[in-house]
Amino acid sequence: MNRSNTIELVDFLKGFSIFTIVVFHVLKTLPMSPLMTKFIFLGGTGIHAFMLISGFGLYLSWIRRPMTYLEFLKKRFVKIYVPYIFVVTLIAIVSLIIPIYKSSWYYYLGHVLLYKTFDESIVGSFGDHFWFLSTIFQFYFIFPVLVKLKEKLSTTKFMAAGMAVSFAWILLVLVLGKEYMRTWNSFFFQYMWEFMLGMVLAAFYVEKRRVLPAKNVYILLLGLSALVVHGFLAIQLGGLGRMVNDIPALMGYTFFAVFIYRLKKFLVNRFFLFTATISFSLYLMHVVVLKLVAYYSLQWGFDVGYWSCPSILCLLMVSPIILIWDHLFYKVRWMRGKSGIFTNHMKAGYPLFASKVNLIEIFVKHHPQRSTEEIIIVLTISFIGK
Repeated sequence: MNRSNTIELVDFLKGFSIFTIVVFHVLKTLPMSPLMTKFIFLGGTGIHAFMLISGFGLYLSWIRRPMTYLEFLKKRFVKIYVPYIFVVTLIAIVSLIIPIYKSSWYYYLGHVLLYKTFDESIVGSFGDHFWFLSTIFQFYFIFPVLVKLKEKLSTTKFMAAGMAVSFAWILLVLVLGKEYMRTWNSFFFQYMWEFMLGMVLAAFYVEKRRVLPAKNVYILLLGLSALVVHGFLAIQLGGLGRMVNDIPALMGYTFFAVFIYRLKKFLVNRFFLFTATISFSLYLMHVVVLKLVAYYSLQWGFDVGYWSCPSILCLLMVSPIILIWDHLFYKVRWMRGKSGIFTNHMKAGYPLFASKVNLIEIFVKHHPQRSTEEIIIVLTISFIGK
């Protein structure tokens, strides 16, 4: 893996993963053949890449800036938990007015106090996709322990420990017959080896080790082969297959994404890199938008199909909602100079955008005491002004 583009590749994987996950959730709402219904689950395989990326990003940040356990949890609380609970609160309030979800204090507090991950009756409350955040929070609580383990064990023993935990858990779930229950098949033990592999890759990145074949054709062949195995296990073995096919799922999906990235198609790479900058916002909001579109399509008598109004409305509704959310809660970070991914890519292709961003950067530089609200106002005015 070329060190100069490794981090960009990680961002590409993040954007590619969230895009395929959103497409998967959109397609699930549309009528299609039984074969296509099974095929679209490949899009949901992106969640394995997210586990890998999470381990990579957290450990790379830890290497660069070690922190205490409380500092780590505080940082995760501000960056992940607060926006998550804000969106859940919004959905809970909307559900009291528009019956898209069952809403109760027990459901709501299950998110706030994080106990929904242990209760199958509410694990999908306010959105089935929120299971992923429950799993990630579990990793946050044990992450410092994994760091200590990584420091004490060799890479081989570290990964062997992760694989042992994951496969022991899978065996337990299968023996108990719980493979179709989200609280069991998505518990963090299931994904332990993927998260720990991300940590190993972060260490390799720092040590400048090559971890991918140089030729792109090999990446494609490995990816397609793994996806074939993944599909066979999932389709032929049902719940059992889905429990044991995580290795081919992660390999096939990730290698295929890397193959696309290495094609170096400028617009394609730019699209997924931009998607990465709004990935968390998009993940939080896209399902409730789909729910609202489905609800009103039924109310207005639309036929939900491939070219129906709900599908078009979904595309139109998601973009502005996600962009507004993203600006309010995240873009102040890159305006303060902490991240340049979004601005660097947009400046390169859009001179008008570059002039607007430069104006914001100058404002923040010379007025560091300004509040977030004031910065957002300046951002809005600068982008709508001439």
